[in-house]
Amino acid sequence: MNLKVKGTILGIVSAVSYGTNPLGALFLYQEGLNSNSVLFYRFSLAAVVLACILFIQKQ
Repeated sequence: MNLKVKGTILGIVSAVSYGTNPLGALFLYQEGLNSNSVLFYRFSLAAVVLACILFIQKQ
């Protein structure tokens, strides 16, 4: 797979993930979490995923 196709696919996945982000937040709001808690857990999960990627790539 060349870099242009890979970049296009990753861009589409990123856009879909970003666009569906509020759907998860709505569910969490219904469960009683406030916006600060939702952001905290969202960014904490992102930090863990990023740390795993960096560990796997040995960077």
